Amino acid sequence: MYTSDPYLDGITDSESGATQFLRSAGIDMRENGGFRTLDDLSDAEERRLTSQLIARGYDVSELVRPIHKNSDGITLDELSTVVNACGRLGEPGKGVEILRTEGDSMKDRVLSKYGRRISSAMGFVEDNPSRLSLSDGVGVIDADSEVGEEFIGVVVGICMGSETLREADVAAGLAEAEDGVKVSCRARSGLVDDGLDLGEVVSGIAEELDAEGGGHGAAAGAMLPEGASEEFVSMFRERTAAYT
Repeated sequence: MYTSDPYLDGITDSESGATQFLRSAGIDMRENGGFRTLDDLSDAEERRLTSQLIARGYDVSELVRPIHKNSDGITLDELSTVVNACGRLGEPGKGVEILRTEGDSMKDRVLSKYGRRISSAMGFVEDNPSRLSLSDGVGVIDADSEVGEEFIGVVVGICMGSETLREADVAAGLAEAEDGVKVSCRARSGLVDDGLDLGEVVSGIAEELDAEGGGHGAAAGAMLPEGASEEFVSMFRERTAAYT
């Protein structure tokens, strides 16, 4: 229920929504005292799940992908998610331990904590619409100190995949950090195909603001000095306007 790639309206970040969806597909969530994963579904359950996704209008092509496992039967997507979560939670040691031991209990605790942090961040965004702006295809989220710098990029991605910033072609999120202001930016693939290189845009702006930044075509970030947020946003809007 904490998946954010892709974002599923009514399911992502909603325990009740996820539960109701699985029940409507006739799928039991638990088995032998624990939660089941996608890999645990039977062929018939996978077909019912796919049918329900199609019936609700979700793009199944974004959801269906090969499942690769390691020697212990753990999907590599799941391991990648857990290790990423450990890094964002500031607990890299747990990520190493999980890779070494495949510790299910630790993995579940990490994912639960990660999910709560994402839900909290998204709750702030939803409850404070004044912190969002959308103009000419450019979205901006000013999270101040309410969203951790490690999570602002996740929030931007989720917002662009949901109704929050679905109309945005590019977006930037700003969050207070120890060393200044963390900026995380995202662009839709169509703009990248048209020639937008968000890494170049953000690194160029950062250099002019005596800051550090960089990235690649679709995603970029920077660490700004305090007081530079408004100038960054203005320059970001100006330099991406030709693509939106």
